[in-house]
Amino acid sequence: MKMIRRRQLLVDGRVQGGLATKLVFYWLCTFLAVLLIAFCWRLLMGPRGDARHHLMGVSQQLIPVLIGSLLLLPMIVVDALRWSNRYAGPALRIRTALKTLASGQQIHPVVLRTNDFWSDAAEALNNLAERNGQLAHRHAANGPDEVESDHTACAV
Repeated sequence: MKMIRRRQLLVDGRVQGGLATKLVFYWLCTFLAVLLIAFCWRLLMGPRGDARHHLMGVSQQLIPVLIGSLLLLPMIVVDALRWSNRYAGPALRIRTALKTLASGQQIHPVVLRTNDFWSDAAEALNNLAERNGQLAHRHAANGPDEVESDHTACAV
């Protein structure tokens, strides 16, 4: 099958939006944990003094870490969203095909990209639809390596 790149970053906004939110939440928790650990370390190991003074010192020391991690965070989130397309896209197409089958209509074969997850589920769905006579066959012009333009078989 020829490789077709996805054009969309978010295929399933609910799933992938939840993933992005979790990543940002984990980043925030990690940064706060580092801040707390550095503050406690400074309180225990540093010279005696006001806790507010130690907190300000730790905050000033961690500004470069905050800036660096903030610069990396968008790249990490975008990379995770692109990677999640390998399961979110196929899950969306399989879910759409299942809804179509449940309404009694025919579906076109669900064709996934080479590196996508859920290929076994798509194959099982295609086999089930074919057994029940609900699988619309491909046009003779399309070879097995081409993806049809139908929304259930398109590259999401």
